[in-house]
Amino acid sequence: FLDELPSLSPRAQAKLLRVLETGEVRRVGDLRARRVAFRVVATSQRSLGAKVDAGEFRNDLMIRVAGFVIHLPSLSERREDIRILARHFAGRAGVGMSTEAGELLATWDWPGNVRQLRSFIQRSAVFASTGVIDLDALSLAAETGPRPLITHQSAPRRNGDAVALIAVCRRHGGDPDKIAEALGI
Repeated sequence: FLDELPSLSPRAQAKLLRVLETGEVRRVGDLRARRVAFRVVATSQRSLGAKVDAGEFRNDLMIRVAGFVIHLPSLSERREDIRILARHFAGRAGVGMSTEAGELLATWDWPGNVRQLRSFIQRSAVFASTGVIDLDALSLAAETGPRPLITHQSAPRRNGDAVALIAVCRRHGGDPDKIAEALGI
């Protein structure tokens, strides 16, 4: 399994191509090559064709590894999957998920895709004091970790504003004067 294939150095690309062509490897310190049987599974978030065109990836290696290509769109291109995945990850974390939380998660872009969503749900589960990830848990998770959340243009702002307001209220301990000051009201 080669994660992020285009990040291989030119030297590593040449070595991989040789292994793919000959079916042989030489262990470190060994004097002779050995035949090996293997399959290669590789991933890339970037287009190998574009990398070849830019001179950053070997065309002959791309031809060898591109035997069967699966294009998986980003989560922002398949928003209907976000709720399903979020509920799955919540279940694996031993908590449930409220409908409102699932709807809100589907309005956010996830540049880190499934791994980022999984990490955020795991962090949210820590704050699910009732055993259900709700808007409060999402708010606390957003406060305590990296902010992966960019609201999708067509998303209703009402939910995003609720999470932001909850976060400000928690940050200022519910003090109305501090909250108003923080919000510029």
